[in-house]
Amino acid sequence: MSNDKIWDTFVTVWEYVLWTVDHDKVTVGHCVIAALVVLVGIHVARNLKRRLRRRLETKQNLDSSGKVALEKMAFAIMLTAVFYTALAILRIPLTVFHFAVGGLMIGFGFGARELFSNLISGIILMIERPVKIDDIVEVENEVGRVFNIGLRSFQIHTENNIDIMLPNSVVLNQKLVNWTKDDHMILTKVSIGIGYESDIKKSTELMVGAAANVKGVLKEPAPFVLFKEHGASTLNFDVYFAVQVKNKMKSWIFESQVNYGLNDTLRAAGVNIAFPQLDVHLKEDVKINMETRE
Repeated sequence: MSNDKIWDTFVTVWEYVLWTVDHDKVTVGHCVIAALVVLVGIHVARNLKRRLRRRLETKQNLDSSGKVALEKMAFAIMLTAVFYTALAILRIPLTVFHFAVGGLMIGFGFGARELFSNLISGIILMIERPVKIDDIVEVENEVGRVFNIGLRSFQIHTENNIDIMLPNSVVLNQKLVNWTKDDHMILTKVSIGIGYESDIKKSTELMVGAAANVKGVLKEPAPFVLFKEHGASTLNFDVYFAVQVKNKMKSWIFESQVNYGLNDTLRAAGVNIAFPQLDVHLKEDVKINMETRE
């Protein structure tokens, strides 16, 4: 058999109904060309993806999350075009997939629903961008830095050096706290209690000064103090201050340094840093009864 005959050998015949009956013949040549289109197309798409990444790295008006989103969406569009071209060469009508999708949905059932939910949620995250790569977020009681936002999952790196992968649908449907949405400045606080005999105004000035003297605490917005409550045995205050952080551990370090500063400053000024205590008073008749029993 000659090469021409092999090339034109029928592999299959597509028969489909779209208001009329039609027949499309697929030969060995069609299959070979379609396979080459897929292989070459994927190779070209990967090269274009790398070039796009290098080009986006020079753009200063885009953040890292936006660059990743554009890169992934461009790659997905290119792959779609490649496989659509291969289907056209194989003369496979797109109407076939209407039935295929219906069959898959019945087969996968509720399991497929979660998959599609995560895919749609991933697209929403890339478009709306409520979080970006390198943001500090808190979700499901886990705090960490975002290092990847994919079509299916959302990945963060915690302070314990653990990588956590969360489904995109969980990120969108549950409470998510973004500590650094627009910048890395956060407002945090430490709490302290002083004795009832203390001078409140003087103590407040000392607290503000102690927080402001800590290296790394921002001057704007300046530290401030709120009188929280009259406690059972202490006057309780919250000392607020702003810092620039790139991870949650850094904010804990600043809080610790401010606590050190408050302790040293207040003790040096003679302000009593109070602690919960309980005074017990016994009545005279109770004392007499106790002595009688003895």
